[in-house]
Formats: sequence, structure tokens, C-alpha cells
Amino acid sequence: MKVSAKIAGKSVMRTTTLAIVRGKSSPITVTLSKSTTRRLKSKGGSLTITATTSFSSLSSSTRTLKVKRLKKAVKKVAR
Repeated sequence: MKVSAKIAGKSVMRTTTLAIVRGKSSPITVTLSKSTTRRLKSKGGSLTITATTSFSSLSSSTRTLKVKRLKKAVKKVAR
């Protein structure tokens, strides 16, 4: 199985190849880089994670996570 992730059409993680036993499900954790996390916090967007099976006729599984832009914190200046 190959797992990849994209934001706004750009790849945000290297494609990872995993071996999973047939008939079993197993959770997969996707770790994003600091710059990708910063981009999602500042601009928001949709993170699309795709899992594709290798050597099989099964279709790929895709999940999309929508992230809202965080409001900028107001800095207080001491006088």
C-alpha cells in the first residue's frame, strides 16, 4: 500500500510504502512537517490523504480533512 498527502495540489509528504496483512485493518499516522503545519494554520485548506493498493485491482481510498484558518492573535504592547 502506498500512502501520500497533498494540500492545494502540492505533495506535503513523501509517498510511504507499507505492508498490511490481508483482511486486517491497521491505523496509519501521517506526520506533517513544521512548514506544512504553519501553512495550514495561516491559510487553511484541505489536506487530502490517499492510500493506493499495489498489485491489486482495488481502487484507492481517499480522505479529505478541511482546516480553517486560525485568526491572528492580537499582540498587546506595554506602554
